[in-house]
Amino acid sequence: MAGGSRGDGRLELVSFPSEDRAFALEVQASVTTEHPRSPAELEGFLRRRFPRVVVRPRALSDESRVTWYVFRDGRVMPA
Repeated sequence: MAGGSRGDGRLELVSFPSEDRAFALEVQASVTTEHPRSPAELEGFLRRRFPRVVVRPRALSDESRVTWYVFRDGRVMPA
């Protein structure tokens, strides 16, 4: 679960900042309760609490797993 939280087996969620465990748990809870069908839908659910959140799908041609990157602050922030 490095960098985020694990989805339901079909969806991998990677949240940023990776050290914000509370945010990762909130992302997972939103997926579990709301069942978003797209990154935009998850983004909409999370915006209620995190107004700058951005959710983007990872697009690797040889990957069968669906992975969404979830950026709490809209982008990866420098350390």
